Amino acid sequence: QTALTKLGTQAGLTSGQIAQVSRQIQSHAVNLRTTPSALAGAYYNPISEGFTVQQSANVVAQAARLANMSGAPLAGQEGTSYAMSTMMQSLGMKPTKANALKMAAMIRGGVSSGDLTLPQLIAANQTGYFNMSQAYGVSEQSAMGNLAFFSSQGVSPQSAATRMRMTMALMAAPTNQAAKYYTQLGLTRTGVTGMEGQLASLGLNTTTMAYLLRTPNGINAAVQAVVQASSTLSPEMRESLYSKLFGGGRSEATFLSLANHPALANSMYQRVGAESTTSGYNNAVATYNKTIAGSFKELQASGESLAIAIGQDLVPVLGGVLSVVTPLVLKQALAGSWWSPSGRGPG
Repeated sequence: QTALTKLGTQAGLTSGQIAQVSRQIQSHAVNLRTTPSALAGAYYNPISEGFTVQQSANVVAQAARLANMSGAPLAGQEGTSYAMSTMMQSLGMKPTKANALKMAAMIRGGVSSGDLTLPQLIAANQTGYFNMSQAYGVSEQSAMGNLAFFSSQGVSPQSAATRMRMTMALMAAPTNQAAKYYTQLGLTRTGVTGMEGQLASLGLNTTTMAYLLRTPNGINAAVQAVVQASSTLSPEMRESLYSKLFGGGRSEATFLSLANHPALANSMYQRVGAESTTSGYNNAVATYNKTIAGSFKELQASGESLAIAIGQDLVPVLGGVLSVVTPLVLKQALAGSWWSPSGRGPG
């Protein structure tokens, strides 16, 4: 009840919308192996993100399944509902049933790879990493794979996400100086059309880096293109070049980590892809539901749902009975037929 009240007082739902949420919770709690009270709390995050009640139901359903399998909390700012809601917003994904399933599968794939945890993934998203990767056309698998890569290297995913934002920016929109070096490396695009063709007619070159970022394994593809193009240079010249391209410091270190471990970076990309399929996710849900833990969760959800149903059905009846009986009891009490004037019971 408190969670439902919060949807009205803090999330702005009307009484009719709260009633709609209540009906959805009662209908799906047992199937989702989640208590109604836990589901009610999970609605707050997607509703706060601006999703409709039905869109929120799509998100909460998969968030509940994800929480059950991973042992992560469902509600709160370290929960699966918050992670799914905010990441779908960052990636521009409409909260349909299909996209909610896709997002849950992707999160499962990410936290199943490297040493990435759900709170770390949430923290990485809060840096704007996934929002920027989406803007540059980087695939979800590539963006998630690189977080898994850095976590396996002992780098904080939040720190890695911050550095990768700068690295992607320098690849997709290089400084004038960096653009000249990309051109010298042969990393320019030819045969371009439209606006890019107009720019080329003015003598302006666009690099292949922005294009490569949009390929399936975009970040790693862009990094390896630079590595291969500079392979004939001496180590000293390569270091000088990388410093000029990425400004030195942490952005250059991020590039070098990926450049020096291509096999591991590609392995994490492939692993995230293998772990993020919706079919694999659905199979994992089905397997969990058959476990003792899944059965116990189902029993908990059934018990709370039954208690709520009994309360909803019985309380109105009791209220009606009491509305008739109470005046009679008071009348008899005041007449002194049941209680003695001393207050010690029947006299």
